[in-house]
Amino acid sequence: MNHYVYLIEQRNALPTEAKYYIGVRSCKCNVGDDPYMSSSVTLREQVQNLGNQSFNKIILKRFDNRIDANKYEIE
Repeated sequence: MNHYVYLIEQRNALPTEAKYYIGVRSCKCNVGDDPYMSSSVTLREQVQNLGNQSFNKIILKRFDNRIDANKYEIE
């Protein structure tokens, strides 16, 4: 199982309008190929309206277990 913390940012957003989402994810897939964006209803709606190409998903750190990934996300 792969565990990682990621950041979602909107591309081309003005600095005053920039918003970020940080989440944690566990999956059996290759981390770099994981299409998952978020469980956030607000973010999912934005992605649906603007399209995946309007957002960057950045893997911040990978972990061997979910507990360490959750701790890092909280920090």
